[in-house]
Amino acid sequence: MAVTYLTISNGIPQARAEQEAYQQDYTVSVSTASGTAITLPASETYNSTELFVLVNNVPQDVVLDYTYVGTVPRTQVSFTYTLNVGDVVTFRKVLS
Repeated sequence: MAVTYLTISNGIPQARAEQEAYQQDYTVSVSTASGTAITLPASETYNSTELFVLVNNVPQDVVLDYTYVGTVPRTQVSFTYTLNVGDVVTFRKVLS
């Protein structure tokens, strides 16, 4: 299914038409400090152009809100702020 997203990168709006390949939600069960690595559910991997992240349905910006962990193929991200119990992190892997 093709989906078009509007993202903002460095203050510049960009429309991205993509084919969704993976979507999983992760519900935070224990408060998670900033900088803590979170592993994508279902043993999924990604490269830096495929991953789209939302927290509580709010799109997140790489560098400002989260960072990549490790080298390609990556399996984790870390957030630049604390995630609270009940927060829902949605990971979408898309094919451009």
